[in-house]
Amino acid sequence: MKNKIIGIFVCMLLIAAAVLPVAGTINIDKKQEKSEFEEQSTMAGGTFEIKQWGSPYTHIIDPIEGPQSAKDFYDYSAETGHPHQFSGDTPYMEDYVSKIYLYRQTGNDKNVSLIIHHCIDGSNAGECREIFYLNGSVLEDSRVWTSVSDDHGEFYHLRSLSPEGSWTHETHSDGGVVGGIPTEDEAWDIYVDPKFNENITKWQYQLEDKVISLEMDKFIRISYKPPCGIIDQKQENTDEIHWLEHTVPNWQQFVNHGKTLCAVELHIGCYFSGSAAITLSIEETVGGSPLTQVTYAATDLPDNTQAWFSFDVPDVELECNKMYYIVLRFDIGSEYGWSGTHGDPYPAGISSHPDDDWDFAFRTIVDEICSPPLELKIVVDGGFLGYTVTVTNLGDEPVNGSLDITVTTDATFTLLGEELSFEGWDFALDPPNPDSRNLMPVLGFGPATITVEATAETPDVIEAHYSGNATGFVFLIFVVGSCELTPDPIP
Repeated sequence: MKNKIIGIFVCMLLIAAAVLPVAGTINIDKKQEKSEFEEQSTMAGGTFEIKQWGSPYTHIIDPIEGPQSAKDFYDYSAETGHPHQFSGDTPYMEDYVSKIYLYRQTGNDKNVSLIIHHCIDGSNAGECREIFYLNGSVLEDSRVWTSVSDDHGEFYHLRSLSPEGSWTHETHSDGGVVGGIPTEDEAWDIYVDPKFNENITKWQYQLEDKVISLEMDKFIRISYKPPCGIIDQKQENTDEIHWLEHTVPNWQQFVNHGKTLCAVELHIGCYFSGSAAITLSIEETVGGSPLTQVTYAATDLPDNTQAWFSFDVPDVELECNKMYYIVLRFDIGSEYGWSGTHGDPYPAGISSHPDDDWDFAFRTIVDEICSPPLELKIVVDGGFLGYTVTVTNLGDEPVNGSLDITVTTDATFTLLGEELSFEGWDFALDPPNPDSRNLMPVLGFGPATITVEATAETPDVIEAHYSGNATGFVFLIFVVGSCELTPDPIP
């Protein structure tokens, strides 16, 4: 059975006047100026992430970029003073430390390289041994290569097998590069399972300006997800900041019009690096089972500023034209701010903010739109013998469907037409041509309360229900008053 979606239309009489309240504002001491980056959307490019087995955190990782090719950046050479000891040279090498990271040559959006290196030339760590097993179907791609093996046979890649590394070194660095990993096509995962002897004391994922510490006895998954598509729902006004509470869920409603949700972007910031991890989930009801969710460490979020940040949730299929909740949760001892504004800038939903007219800043990213939302303008005009109802398609494409409407006139004295309605008004609207119908007769006298309810429905189950009321006047067979209806939030 098709669900009826109920909303509200505020009607204005031609002969009446109304005074609208002015929305209040909240003074925020830590309100940030807009940064040059805040309008950028991570959906514009693919997303890289790392997650370690047993950890609740997913980290966003941007490849280190440089003007050199991966081979030149690694700087593979034989200048170690020993005929069988070959070495690489990058700015990120440290003694006693094994590092792994993605590298991309500036301007190259077709592939990335995975760089691994252990220790540093002139090491004092003693004899070090590392064994790495790499797995992932993308590594069997014909475009993927293993170019650098510091010593012959230590790091190899047969096309039918995944790359493996087995290094032994004492006073120099060791490692290798897996290059040509494609970033044009499908999503991929690369799993790295390491083993170290006691002379390697740290394993880290290297970012441009910091490291992510890794547990040395657990494998990691490095993932790539290509841009998933387009913005569906959004509220991009970021005038104010609301400081989030850990004691309650923080949420924003949205009406989904996409087929598969693959990311949610929030204008958000973290103001204490020791904050607990933050989890974003999509829920049908707040507190219900998450349909999808992802958790990020506080250090992954914008630091001491507000900016757009992409929560790359596992893809989930959602129902079209249905209300869902974006929910944020975190533990005590955290300081997060989520931008938004007053004035009901997203009328299709509400939020957990204590003020009814506040909406948080968000974007939902989907693969494609399931069907366009209804963009109808419905006008009810009073006149001779009753009312004229006019429907106009404000969208860009033709739309067809049906409309049920009821107009109730509660005058001081009503002889005829207290309730007028019709069902199944089939419309086929090419923008911007309107379609009109009459509702009559009305016979009465005196001031009247006019109540309107209407439901529009299309064959692909896009529905919108409208309702509202206004004061008017009935003078025998003439109704004075006019109102324009617009879609209201889905409950």
